[in-house]
Amino acid sequence: MCVLRVRELIRRGSLAGAERLSDRESQRFEDYLGEQGERFGVDVEGGVYGGALGPEFFVILLDAAAVETTDQLFDALLLGFS
Repeated sequence: MCVLRVRELIRRGSLAGAERLSDRESQRFEDYLGEQGERFGVDVEGGVYGGALGPEFFVILLDAAAVETTDQLFDALLLGFS
């Protein structure tokens, strides 16, 4: 139930007072998440939120079993963006 509610929230046009961005770079980020999810066989979805000055925060929903801790998964995700 929780995963479904989070999905519903990130698919909205706004979250926590910030609009979901739909510019080319934001879409590229979301596409990248989907491609990586497919590559590793996990269900992943994300959104970029902010305003006219750019992104303020990212929301990433990852639904998969993992032997790694949450911190290890997050560190690996960040390494993928560097």
